[in-house]
Amino acid sequence: METEPGQKTTGSAERVLEVAKQQKRLIWLILVQLISGILFMSIGLSDGSPLWLLVSVILGIICAYLVYKIGRGLELSTVQLVITIVILFVPFIGLLSLLYINTKATKFLQEAGVEVGFMGAKRKSMGEILELE
Repeated sequence: METEPGQKTTGSAERVLEVAKQQKRLIWLILVQLISGILFMSIGLSDGSPLWLLVSVILGIICAYLVYKIGRGLELSTVQLVITIVILFVPFIGLLSLLYINTKATKFLQEAGVEVGFMGAKRKSMGEILELE
């Protein structure tokens, strides 16, 4: 069955809104991680530097929290959620984990009738979903 734009097919409007907000935050966090990595490399901070470790741990914790919130909104199983969060802390493979959760969130939002762009759900589309509820 094919859905038309604006047609809600999965979850409540609150759940859709929560997944959309957390996905947007996750995308911004990925950008922050990439920019901080480039910045640290350009100023010559190595992987073992205390500042690099502090920033990495803080961003990792925030990232794990956002993945948890998205996973709960997507109703992932506990095992799936724990594996995804653990994999986050493995270099490079953690990025694949983020892409996995982002793809699942995008599919969920599209099935709910939300238009999703490069930086997540489009605000106009989210407003339409909330009006339908």
